[in-house]
Amino acid sequence: MKKSHVLFTLLLSFVLVISGCTPFSYLTHVDDDTGTGPTASDCGSCHILQFAEWSLSLHSRSFSNPVFRDQYMDAGDEECLTCHAPVGIRANLLQPRPYNREGGIDCISCHFSAGKMYGPHDSSALFQPHPIEKNDRFYRGNGICSGCHRETADEYPDKNDDTVSPGCITCHAVPVTRTVSQGTGIFTRALVSFEDRVKTYSHEISLPVYALKSSDISVVVEDSGPKSVELTITVTNRLPHNLPTGTYGEKKISLRAEFSLAGEVVEELSREIADETKPLLPGAAKTLHFRINQPPGRKTAVRILLERTGGDDSSRIVAETADLMFFQIAEKNM
Repeated sequence: MKKSHVLFTLLLSFVLVISGCTPFSYLTHVDDDTGTGPTASDCGSCHILQFAEWSLSLHSRSFSNPVFRDQYMDAGDEECLTCHAPVGIRANLLQPRPYNREGGIDCISCHFSAGKMYGPHDSSALFQPHPIEKNDRFYRGNGICSGCHRETADEYPDKNDDTVSPGCITCHAVPVTRTVSQGTGIFTRALVSFEDRVKTYSHEISLPVYALKSSDISVVVEDSGPKSVELTITVTNRLPHNLPTGTYGEKKISLRAEFSLAGEVVEELSREIADETKPLLPGAAKTLHFRINQPPGRKTAVRILLERTGGDDSSRIVAETADLMFFQIAEKNM
């Protein structure tokens, strides 16, 4: 350690001692009997960016989500909370968390185990307010997700290896480079300035819209008449898991084709291509036939979207073509 670092650490320790500042033990103190433990906002005091990202994620609402709350209140099954308000993910000992359930899947859920906070990086901080241990393979592989998303993890080609990298986070989080902790005042910013910047991922775990490439989609003109054109559209699932994926509930995937002339959508067709009983497997393709009411001789653009619909009629786009695809049919000699 550099001499300047040693001096700064000694100064920090002196300041903490004379101020009687020894409250940091609560950051890793969990008492199931009294139902107490650190909250995400406690962690957010130092991990400001991570807390802000997590607050925007679906994980932060896994317990407070009204749809889940209604179903949970109807069923009254505590087992639901092993994934909607859990603790023990790091130790592969999932169980309902008896405290701070409104936080859903929070910092403690994924990073806490046996009195320590685990993560994908070594600590470079001059001062550690709680015990820290690195476990890079667990946090960069599928293991951190597979406890709750077991069915999806089992669909991976390397389903027997939860440490396989790249893992789920590669698609479901944005890569960032930053210090692990952040400061808000002169003193804390000075402290953080000694930390290394590391390559990591945002804590806003999301459900991204996959950009369909030319290798994923093909549009072939089969036949044309005086007033219509028959096409086959083939889509290939390039994701490492099924479409649709997930453990609970009804769900289906539909292919929606939007046909446009001169930038204006003139026709839209939709067909179901998969559901939870017959999903589109990784690497598998589905071919659909469409007949559109457009005469030959005009340059037509088509935009392809894959839409996921749930049993509660909720829907979202899971994939779409990055660019419009064009085709033109020559007029037949009569």
